[in-house]
Amino acid sequence: MRGFSTAAARAQGSLDGSFLAKLGAVCFAVGAGMELFMIKTGFYDKVVQLEADRIREYRRALAAGEITDEPIDIRKLLDEKFKR
Repeated sequence: MRGFSTAAARAQGSLDGSFLAKLGAVCFAVGAGMELFMIKTGFYDKVVQLEADRIREYRRALAAGEITDEPIDIRKLLDEKFKR
């Protein structure tokens, strides 16, 4: 855009490639930092353990007959709840 400063061009919605490259690099660095933090604090180990516990409880309840493996008709449940 001839005659406009970079700030004015950005204000009109035009972004140059160098700005987008810097933005991409910053976003990548922030995301990588978050992943590193989650790995170092044991977040993923905890998530795996919780998911294993949930699956174990589901299988126990299924074997005990407390739940069934049949699909749920959500429309029927909503009709009963809201008395449609």
